[in-house]
Amino acid sequence: MPATNPRESRPRGPRQTRRLCTIAGFYKYAVEEELLDHSPAAHMRRPRVDCESHAVALDRNELGALLVAAGLGIAAEHA
Repeated sequence: MPATNPRESRPRGPRQTRRLCTIAGFYKYAVEEELLDHSPAAHMRRPRVDCESHAVALDRNELGALLVAAGLGIAAEHA
C-alpha cells in the first residue's frame, strides 16, 4: 500500500494558495527570461480560490490620495 502524505490530503487555505501562486509566478518569470528551460511548477495543482478578495489593502482612490498628499510635502515625505 503506497504511503500517503497527510499534508496533500488537507484542504489548503489562502496562505498556502498565495505561496503556491508566488512559486509558480517565480518559475514562470524565470522561463520567460530564459533563465530556465521549463517551469517545475507548470503542472502543479493549485486550489481554487474565491473571486472575492478578502485582502486588506488600499483601493485606487486611497492610493491616489496618498500619492497626492506625499507630493505636496517635502521631498523626504514624497520618497
